[in-house]
Amino acid sequence: MTTTTSEIETGAAAAVLDRAAEALVARQRADVALLVAAVEWAELHQVASRDEAACWGEPAIFEEGASMLGGPGAPLIAEFAPLALAAELGWTTAAATELMGHGLDLKYRLPRVWTMVLQLTVPVSVARQAAQLSQDLPAHRRRTRRRPEGGRLGRRGWAVGIPEQTADRRPGQRGQALPRP
Repeated sequence: MTTTTSEIETGAAAAVLDRAAEALVARQRADVALLVAAVEWAELHQVASRDEAACWGEPAIFEEGASMLGGPGAPLIAEFAPLALAAELGWTTAAATELMGHGLDLKYRLPRVWTMVLQLTVPVSVARQAAQLSQDLPAHRRRTRRRPEGGRLGRRGWAVGIPEQTADRRPGQRGQALPRP
């Protein structure tokens, strides 16, 4: 039996699509790893009050203060902590501050979304949008907002009425479910 050109092309196309899907999952894992590292960096520079900045035991080194990077309920962080992260990543201070703030909001104010991010159920970009939109909400409002019945948080907001098996699939995966870590 001979192999036709169309069979070779189909096999090559499937291999390319598989590599693209693998790259997407690797990118999602890298985004999660970066967000987790930003939160850990912030937690290393957590302060109890605005008067007590992370001064390594010295009183008022360079008069460093505390910043509230996240919304109400997120911990206070030493004022200069985002600078070191920004320098290491080659980012602006504003970008590093925003990443740390969104990560703190997700972990301390939106723990269910944080868990979904760690499980690769919700992309980091969607979770960061949710953190940004909820940053001004007080704690009691965050707890009373519920998802729609049968809904799931996904790339385009709440997906209501989508069967579980469909919601876990990405276009182009030829019916394969998302891998779970």
